[in-house]
Amino acid sequence: VVVFDPKYSASTYMAEYLEMLAPYKDRVILKFSGDSSWLFVEWKRAGLVTWGYGYQAWRTDSPDAWTSLLTDPSKDIISLHGPYSSEAWAEAIAVGKPLTAHILASRTEFDSAVTAGAVGAMVSAIGDWTPDV
Repeated sequence: VVVFDPKYSASTYMAEYLEMLAPYKDRVILKFSGDSSWLFVEWKRAGLVTWGYGYQAWRTDSPDAWTSLLTDPSKDIISLHGPYSSEAWAEAIAVGKPLTAHILASRTEFDSAVTAGAVGAMVSAIGDWTPDV
């Protein structure tokens, strides 16, 4: 599976990357900030799986973005950062969509997210992860 995040070119080069990815629809997930609902609608129209990420602060600071992240049918997978024992995390789990964690910088954070119900994760600083011995 390829997770494709177009970053700052999400709309600028949409026709080009959708054409490039079309033959691989069954192996591509398009990821972007979950407050960009229009983008997810276009991606679903193109027949692709989508992954919207958001932030727990949206729950209070940006309720429209929070609601969109959790309830928009064009978002197949959602992602939140920690803490993974918060009310926001529990609300996201309750939606019933696959929930992933981001952006994890250690095995401890990963273990915490998985224990709290995450089915996947975006990770960084992979050098900080020690192998199981």
